[in-house]
Amino acid sequence: MLFSFRTRKRGSVTGSNMNNEELLSISIFDGKIMHREIIEATKNFDSMYCIGEGRFGRVYKAELLSGDIVAVKKFHSLPHDEMADQKEFLNEIRVLTEVRHRNVVKFYGFCSHVRHTFLVYEYLPRGSLATILCNDEAAKEFGWDKRLTVIKGVAYALYHMHHECIPPIVHRDISSKNVLLDSEYEAHVSDFGTAKLLNLDSSNRTMLAGTYGYVAPGNKITGTIPPEIGNAAQIKGLDLSSNKIAGSIPKELGKLTSLVKMQKLTHLSGLDLSRNFLIGKIPSQLSSLESLETLNLSHNNLSGSIRDSFQDMQVVDGREIIVQFAKYDPNDERM
Repeated sequence: MLFSFRTRKRGSVTGSNMNNEELLSISIFDGKIMHREIIEATKNFDSMYCIGEGRFGRVYKAELLSGDIVAVKKFHSLPHDEMADQKEFLNEIRVLTEVRHRNVVKFYGFCSHVRHTFLVYEYLPRGSLATILCNDEAAKEFGWDKRLTVIKGVAYALYHMHHECIPPIVHRDISSKNVLLDSEYEAHVSDFGTAKLLNLDSSNRTMLAGTYGYVAPGNKITGTIPPEIGNAAQIKGLDLSSNKIAGSIPKELGKLTSLVKMQKLTHLSGLDLSRNFLIGKIPSQLSSLESLETLNLSHNNLSGSIRDSFQDMQVVDGREIIVQFAKYDPNDERM
């Protein structure tokens, strides 16, 4: 069993003289006492003390003998070969030991044991922003002045992590469920399981992470555009922008067969291939896309003559076609 508890002063402290800054001791002896208190306070993590649940575990409210209240994030017990929760557990410890900011949840300690693996944080009475927004009564009390306070708090936390921490820290999952509020509606960013510490001496690339609905536009699709995409006859809009697609634009995107029943991409009205790494000439076959209304090829490294590519495009029913080109910037990282 491994215990680690943080305090601002060295040495043992007893329950009677604890304050918020001296809540948990770094000594192994006091760590064992604290572990026992948490188990007893939650009645061995009974569901009645559960105040939240996520992918990797549950969060419990624990009132200690001193009267102090802490939040305990207990990770699900998984076999040793299933390491996803273990990675998040270790990552959160690593990140939170680097961050000291009023708008980041305070981290007091952790326990790693075959039966119980948990993290101990400060308890924030109003819970998550998501909880408030999903409750009609609570949302009514959550006026614009309070909302502005939350926005500013999250912004301060992100600025600190991005610009004042060394190395910089990227949270990668800022969502309403990961923003906790204290009694004064002050925001505290939490849940750093997917966070990343950036390497200042090299480029940084990560897998896509985050919560559905909160992930920023743009993915990390690589490779080339498959010619088979020209077989998707019912597509009306195709947006592959802001990725890492390389190679040339396949002529099959605009190559229509002579038989009406076999025509491909006849309904395509919008095509956005901007902000990729496309090279070569723009295929003249794109002029066969009779329904095309918008075409964005900006921020690539295409070559050739625009006239050669579009001289055969016919105007149908007076339609207007918007075609966007922009200067290629070799320093555009698109990460």
